[in-house]
Amino acid sequence: MLHNYLIIAWRNLLRHKVFSLINISGLAIGMAACLLILQYVSFELSYDRFHAKADRIFRVSLLGETGEGSEQDACVYNAAGPAMQADFPEVVDYTHVRLRDNCVFSLGNIRLRESKVGVASDHFLTLFSFPLLQGNPVTALQRPNTVVLSQITARKYFGKADPMGKTIRFDDGYHQGLLTVTGVMQAMPANSHLHLDILISYSTAKDWDSWTFNWNGNNDYLYVLLDKETHSQKVASQLTAFTRKYLKQSDQTLEIQALRDIHLHSHKTYEAEPNGSAQAVYLLLTVGVLILIIAWVNYVNLATARSVERAKEVGIRKVVGSSRGQLIKQFLLESILINLLAVILAITWVQLSLPLLDKMTGQPLSTFPTDQIYWWAWLAIFGLGAMAAGFYPALIISGFQPIMVLKGRMASSRRGIFLRKSLVIVQFAATITVIVGTVTVDWQLRYMQQQHLGMNIDQRLVLYAPRSSALDSLRSDKFERFKQKAHQLASVQSVSVSECLPGNGMYELNSNSGDIRRPGDTGSEQKRFFLFGIDADFVRTLDMQLLIGEGFSNEHRSENRGKILANEAAIRLLGYGSPKQAIHQSINWAGEKREIVGIIGNYHHHSLERAFDPMVYYCDETYENASYLTIKLNPDIAHSGNLQETVIHIKAIWGKTFPSSPFDYFFLDERFNSQYKADQQFGQVFGLFAVLAIFVACLGLFGLALFTTTQRTKE
Repeated sequence: MLHNYLIIAWRNLLRHKVFSLINISGLAIGMAACLLILQYVSFELSYDRFHAKADRIFRVSLLGETGEGSEQDACVYNAAGPAMQADFPEVVDYTHVRLRDNCVFSLGNIRLRESKVGVASDHFLTLFSFPLLQGNPVTALQRPNTVVLSQITARKYFGKADPMGKTIRFDDGYHQGLLTVTGVMQAMPANSHLHLDILISYSTAKDWDSWTFNWNGNNDYLYVLLDKETHSQKVASQLTAFTRKYLKQSDQTLEIQALRDIHLHSHKTYEAEPNGSAQAVYLLLTVGVLILIIAWVNYVNLATARSVERAKEVGIRKVVGSSRGQLIKQFLLESILINLLAVILAITWVQLSLPLLDKMTGQPLSTFPTDQIYWWAWLAIFGLGAMAAGFYPALIISGFQPIMVLKGRMASSRRGIFLRKSLVIVQFAATITVIVGTVTVDWQLRYMQQQHLGMNIDQRLVLYAPRSSALDSLRSDKFERFKQKAHQLASVQSVSVSECLPGNGMYELNSNSGDIRRPGDTGSEQKRFFLFGIDADFVRTLDMQLLIGEGFSNEHRSENRGKILANEAAIRLLGYGSPKQAIHQSINWAGEKREIVGIIGNYHHHSLERAFDPMVYYCDETYENASYLTIKLNPDIAHSGNLQETVIHIKAIWGKTFPSSPFDYFFLDERFNSQYKADQQFGQVFGLFAVLAIFVACLGLFGLALFTTTQRTKE
C-alpha cells in the first residue's frame, strides 16, 4: 500500500510540474531563510560559551551615580580582584586585563603598530579557554617582561622560525622594553567578546606608574570564578557592603555580570568591543518564524486550491472502497514527500548562501560548528510542520462526499472558506509586519548616517602619532616641525594633534568623577566628565562650533596652562545656564583653578546611540599625550585625483621628521562610520530576509488566484 501511495504521489507531482515547482520552491525558500536565520542567531547566542568554565565566570563592573543619572562602566579598579578573593570564599579565582592601543612592536627591521594588545594577569589563560599552541598556560604570564603572541602575530615577526624564548621590543609611548615570548596561542574565536593578538604579563606593568594594585583608577576588566555550589546572587547581594568597605566616600557600587550575557546584554561605557543586541537577534528570529509560517500557509492554500481538481479522484476512490483514513494517509504522504523535497532543496540553498551571509554579517557563519541539538530541533520543527501543514488539506479532500462530487456540485461548496481567509489574513499581517520592520530599520540607519554631527569629519586624514618615549625633550619640536612642513602643502588646510578622536570608542577617553567642580560646590554628588588633551588647532581642524571665547592660543602655548575648553553638556553639568555665564569662569580641577576660555557646541563624539557626553579639553602644549595627528585636506582634493599624491608627500615629511616610527593612517569619516557597521550589517541581513518573506507571500497571491480560477472554471 505504501508503495502505491508513493507512486501516486510522484505521478501527481510530475503531472502538475509548474504547480509542484511553485509549491516546493516556496516551502524551500521559507525553510532556507529560517535555517540561515537560525544559524546567525545560534552564533550570536554562542558568545563566550566555548570556555570550559563559562557558567561560573562573571565580569565585575562598576555602577556609579553621576550628575545626570547612573553610569555603568565595564572596567573596575585593579585592586578589586585580590580584595574579592580575600573577602569572598565563593571567589575561587580571578583574572584581570587592561587594554593597550596604538602600541609599536619591533624586531630587527620589522616595526609594526598593534592595536589588539592586553596586559593580563597570570591566571588569564587558565581561567579562560584560549588554547596555547606552544607554552604552558599556567606559567606563560607569571614572570615580568614576558609576552604571549597569537599564531598570526608570531608569524608576522618571526616568520617560520620558532618564537619561543626569543625577545621582541615593546613601546607604547610611555613605557618600553624587551619582552620574551613564552607562549603562542590560537586566534581568539570570533564568538568571543575579547579579541587580543598580544598578551603582556601584568607583572611587567607593576613597576609602571599607577599600575600597582590600588583603588584610584578603574581601568581593568576583572573576571571572577565562583565555586560550583555558589549562586551568583549570593555574591551580588554582598557587593554593596564590600564596595563601601573599600570606597567609603564614593557612590559607586560593584556589580557582577555573567560572562555569557556580555555580548548581547551589556552596553556599558568602556566596553572592550561593541556588543550585539539581544533585541535585534530576537527580532530577526521572529522574522524567520514569520517566513516559515507564511511558507506553510502558502502550502495549505495551494493544496486546498487543488482540492477541487482532485474531487473526482476522491469520489471514485470512495466508491471503489477506499476509507477516509486511507485517503488521509495518502495525502499526508504526498505532503511529507513535498516537504522532504523542499528540505533537501533548502539545505542545498543554505550551503550555497552561507558564504554570502558571512560577507553580509562579517562573521564566519559557514565555518561555525553547529551543535547536534540544533539539527534535532530543526528536524522536529519541520517534521511537525510538514504534518500540520499537510493534515488540513488531507482532512478536507478526504471528506468529499462521492454523490456530491459525481453530480458536479463540489464547486459550490463553502467548506473551509473561513479558515482559508483567516490564514490569508495571518499571512499578509505577518508580511506587513516584516515590511514595516524593514522600513523602520532602514530609516533608523539613514538617520544615524545623515544626521549632522556638530563637526565635519570629511576629508580628514589621521596619522597615528609616534609612540616613542625616546623623543623626550625633542618631542614637542618634532611635532611642530611636522605641522609646519605639512601645512606648506597646497592640499593641506590645517594640522592638529590630539590625545583622542571622535568615533574611536570609549576606551581612549579619560573620565573624571568628583574632581571637577565650580568653586563653592561642596556637594557629595559625583559629576562625571570626559576629558582629553588637544592643541590650539583641534577645534578649527574638525570645524567644531566655538560658541563663545577664543579657544587656546597657538602663538603663546605656555599661556594655555590653567585653561580649558568645555562643551555645552559639560557647562550644564557644572551648573551654568548658558555659555555666557560659563565663559571666563574658574573651576576647581583636582585642587587647581582652571579658566574656561571657550565653549564648544555639542557634537557626537560617539554614535548617535549615545547622548552628548560632557567633554572637557585641556591644552597638551608639550604633546606629551599625543596619539593622533589630524590633517584637514582641501575639499577639492578628492575630485582632483591627487589624494594618493598628497599621502605620498605627507609620508615623505613623516619619514624625515619621525624616521623610527611607522607611517599608518586612516580617514576619520570611515573610522567614525565603522561604529555603525554592525547596524548596517544587521540592516542588510534583515532586508534580505524581508524580501524573501515578501516573495513567499506573493506565492500566496498565486494560491488565491488559482483557487478562485478553479472555482469559476465553468463560468
